[in-house]
Amino acid sequence: MIEIKIAQYINNNDVEKLTGKHWSDFEFAQMAENDAYQTLYCDDGYLEELYEDLEDETNKEGMKLEDFENEEEYEWHRRRCRATRLKNQIELVEILRNDYGIRDSILIWISW
Repeated sequence: MIEIKIAQYINNNDVEKLTGKHWSDFEFAQMAENDAYQTLYCDDGYLEELYEDLEDETNKEGMKLEDFENEEEYEWHRRRCRATRLKNQIELVEILRNDYGIRDSILIWISW
């Protein structure tokens, strides 16, 4: 006989409800497969790493509008760059920590 375990999870639609951003605009989604779970860590150490990564990424990004062919291309890049994905992920982690008390990790069910 085995013990059946229960894991906390949200789905990709919940991510959008919580943040107003599409789930693919987060760092955790970059290697996500359809109908699979992604782990999102919400502990202090991971949150600190996210902030450090964001600072590093912001410092090296530095691209301006004139570096692109047009404003539409620039806006697409700005919305999809790693710095933006990290900001979105920090926002999600902060919401889960502050509003739902998640301090370790949670699974995110990705399905499209």
